[in-house]
Amino acid sequence: GEKMQLYIGNFNQGFGEEWLKNAAARFSELKKDKKYSDETTGVQIIIDDATIGEELIGSMATRRYEILFNESIDYYSWVQRGLVRDMTDIVEGDLGEYGEVGKTILSKMYPSAQENYKYTDGKYYAIPFYETTMGIIYDMDVFEANNLYMDKNGQFTLSSNTDPNASAGPDGDASTTVDNGLPATFSEFYAMCDAMKIRGVQPFTWTGKTPIYLTRFLQSMAAYLDGFEESRAYYDLSGNADNLVERFDGDQPVYMSDTQINGDNAYLMYQTAGKYYALSFLESILNNGYHNESKLNSNAYGHREAQDDFVTNNTTMASNSLKKDVAMLIDGTWFMNEALGTFEDLSKQDYFAGTAERKFGLMPLPHPDGWENAKYLYLDTNRAACMVSARTDDSKMELVKEFIQFLHTDEELIAFTETTSTLRAYEYLSGYNPEEGKATPYCKQLIALKQYIGDQVVYPMSSNEKASNNISKLYGNGPLCFSSKVGDTVYDTPLTALSGSSKVSAKDYFLGLGTFHSREWWNENIK
Repeated sequence: GEKMQLYIGNFNQGFGEEWLKNAAARFSELKKDKKYSDETTGVQIIIDDATIGEELIGSMATRRYEILFNESIDYYSWVQRGLVRDMTDIVEGDLGEYGEVGKTILSKMYPSAQENYKYTDGKYYAIPFYETTMGIIYDMDVFEANNLYMDKNGQFTLSSNTDPNASAGPDGDASTTVDNGLPATFSEFYAMCDAMKIRGVQPFTWTGKTPIYLTRFLQSMAAYLDGFEESRAYYDLSGNADNLVERFDGDQPVYMSDTQINGDNAYLMYQTAGKYYALSFLESILNNGYHNESKLNSNAYGHREAQDDFVTNNTTMASNSLKKDVAMLIDGTWFMNEALGTFEDLSKQDYFAGTAERKFGLMPLPHPDGWENAKYLYLDTNRAACMVSARTDDSKMELVKEFIQFLHTDEELIAFTETTSTLRAYEYLSGYNPEEGKATPYCKQLIALKQYIGDQVVYPMSSNEKASNNISKLYGNGPLCFSSKVGDTVYDTPLTALSGSSKVSAKDYFLGLGTFHSREWWNENIK
């Protein structure tokens, strides 16, 4: 007999499609005897590769997808163009059919996501897909082998961050082990990089070909340094800002008095101390040679090459193009799933070189010297969403609802995490024991870090109408959000300006953010 067909569009990049194929197979087995119409029994799920959201929006009306998993979604634009269906009953419907009575997709969403995905009419037209952040990924094996964890005296002498002599880390709290032994301040971080160089370890690698990676890292670092409330004021165009820089006294920022941010003066948010100190952190890394100059300004050195150099550490058979171990990679949390092919090749030669044996982590970031201790938080950079196409026929909606709800059971959310070594933006890990599951060591560290952070995740989207109408200009990956005007020159990416022959200073670049994002620019562009 005929099966009911369900078409899915999936952005098949950093997260691949294995998780979706596996889930589709389990769901199809579960529903093999169900009659979805007089003519059909069971379900056939067809997965298409979809281009990235910002490119797809123009052609979505002609695509056969009924469910879409994608990133770089300008949520409000999709709804305003009538491209997606109301998902409210899917989101609020009980998951009892799958053994989770009393739970809903909505009940698993973090409060900030519930707020930001609820449209102005009170309905949901999208839900969060995967959770990602750009940050510093560090190779814990390299840290262990070279005694790069910090002791209580500020010396890099320890092979484990759980050592009782380990420093308390950036949050200043020794009882939270996830950041212990890691540098708390910028000075400590640079001292760690110096120790790496002395021990023959390359501190950093990253892509030279795609300078936007560094821009997105700076956005992440700025969000952490500015803190949750201040970052929300930037994304919501509303709230109190208490760390806006008015001018400099030498290299010291002089702050404005507390400012209430609204839709008319939010251009001031380009002048937060977090942005200045993130830029000065990058400047120090470049000026101190904690990177490989020839690679990191090279158009030929893509993010996959950087990942390969990073993961070819500590392996008996292979040597990376830098000919030395690399301690840290600037990339997104999806790096391991994206580099899976390289890990598999390495593990064929050396069992201990595969994902199941290697230890990596997302590093809680340091803060400027003299700042208060701070708990790490992160910016969910990719604006990833699951949506239902407006073209989906009413006769398919029962099946669509069943499949989306199935994918958001704890069991399926955990399967996604174990398959991709990344997280979904939901509460689903409270009953999960990583030691019993199939999670990689890297995945276990991400889970531990996420449980430590809780719901302090900043989403680069907002239910504020002015913000949501201009989401890609304000918070996208494109140039505008970190463009700077220095003299007569406009720079779109800080890496290009601070490195190579330009050598703009962090301070000048920061001041240029304010020159570029002037009141006039705001009034003209953000409507």
